[in-house]
Amino acid sequence: MAVGLPVERAVALAAAGDERGLAVDAASEVEAAAAAPVALLDGALDGLPEAVERLAVGGVTVALLLAPDSPHDPVELVRRGARRLLPADAAPDALADALAALTESRRPPAGRVLALDDDPTVLLVIEAILGGAGYEITTLEDPLAVWAALERMRPDLMVCDVDMPGLDGIALCRTLRADSRWQNLPLIFLTGHSTPEVVSELFAAGADDYVNKPVLGPELLARVRNRLERVALQRAIEDVDRLTGLLRRDSARPQLEGLLSLGTRLRQPVCLAAFGVDELARLNRELGHAAGDEALATAGRALRAAFAADGVAARWGGGELVVGMVGLNVHDARDRIGALLEDVRAMPVPAAGGRITLSAGLAEYPADGDELDRLVAVAVDAARGAREAGGDRLGTSAAGAAVDEVDVAIVEDDDVLAPLLEHALQTRGYRTRRIADGDEAAQMLGGPRPALRAEVVLLDWDLPGRDGLTILRGLAGDGGLVGTKVVMLTFRASEREILASLELGAVDHVAKPFSVPVLMQRVRRLLGQ
Repeated sequence: MAVGLPVERAVALAAAGDERGLAVDAASEVEAAAAAPVALLDGALDGLPEAVERLAVGGVTVALLLAPDSPHDPVELVRRGARRLLPADAAPDALADALAALTESRRPPAGRVLALDDDPTVLLVIEAILGGAGYEITTLEDPLAVWAALERMRPDLMVCDVDMPGLDGIALCRTLRADSRWQNLPLIFLTGHSTPEVVSELFAAGADDYVNKPVLGPELLARVRNRLERVALQRAIEDVDRLTGLLRRDSARPQLEGLLSLGTRLRQPVCLAAFGVDELARLNRELGHAAGDEALATAGRALRAAFAADGVAARWGGGELVVGMVGLNVHDARDRIGALLEDVRAMPVPAAGGRITLSAGLAEYPADGDELDRLVAVAVDAARGAREAGGDRLGTSAAGAAVDEVDVAIVEDDDVLAPLLEHALQTRGYRTRRIADGDEAAQMLGGPRPALRAEVVLLDWDLPGRDGLTILRGLAGDGGLVGTKVVMLTFRASEREILASLELGAVDHVAKPFSVPVLMQRVRRLLGQ
């Protein structure tokens, strides 16, 4: 269901959906999407965050079209339940691909069955039995067309007659078992001859089960259901790491590579983060492996909770945990990761001595690499750098930049507030420098060749040596505001004082006391501009 799109856009999207077998309806009101499995909302809709949350709570998978200048915070929209953030100018084909992928993700596991029999009557019976039970059925009369059908459908199970012209079922089964792509495909035979010799030959060829002809509905349904349930259970066991509950590397790799492809098609940013438990080796050595295991399990639960809706999380190996995110730029990703690190910091882990912390590293596609292994290596190296810098923070691929260039300069003499701001920013991977004296700040930040360059300056008004407004006036006079955004932090909040700072070139004026998370959001937006 597409909600709020212009008529021409909705028509083009519906046409692109038809080409992919995807039915796309259009509506002007959000309530019309309440019964849809997937909803695409225009980012200009009124009450968008509340609408996203309402639909997500109701079980709808929500995608959003957001313009670069959207007033809505993408991180907040994801927290409300959005599963995919798409560019407002994305082509209809790209949107249809994204919606098809979201629709596919809702499909119950192990639900596609390919039925092969040269008797059309038998196929009608199978279709009625299994299709009526909710399975997606593809029927095929020509055994020579089975390879094309397998590639097209990618079934979860195959039902096959034994005696067919041109290619008998046993020979087909042996061929499937010799092909690495289909050797594990569950195969149930239909046979009118169930003598011990025939049954032995079926199982020797690689059959999983058989059903006697004429086919009885309850028996066929029970055998298909049992086989698929076993396959689903085995896949879940094989795909998921038991300790962390995250995907294993081999299972996550195609999904992460799919995120890279999706980001390319939609022209959306893709970020990859690596996480590790700080002092994991010490926990294992001093408190035993049970302590380290509990720490990793706690980290896994936190990652699952934080990224279940819109990311792919995996245990990459040993203590390395990896998450892929699409649709969030590097600043939005930093905020998400910073919030996660803060959450983990507050979680009790008795076996590990009470609390644990994580270090994280962030890589951006394609700036830091155009293939998965390279991005993982960059993120892991950045996480290692964060750990060496003290841990409990996010590192980025730019961590080795020159020390005279920072993301945020904190000009603040309050010895309680300044460390709090530093920690919040460093947790999110931002390079910071604190300056406590007004004269020192003017010398380092001002002049034609400043000793310190900062993209954002958090500037207190009342400082020792030189007040913040005088510093701001100096920066404006000598060109120091080119490429630098100044946010005033002050108890001075009268209309005259606010206007004075804004007229001199400050981009924002934040009155003390203030919410640190709200300030972090403002900083993130400024850095992302």
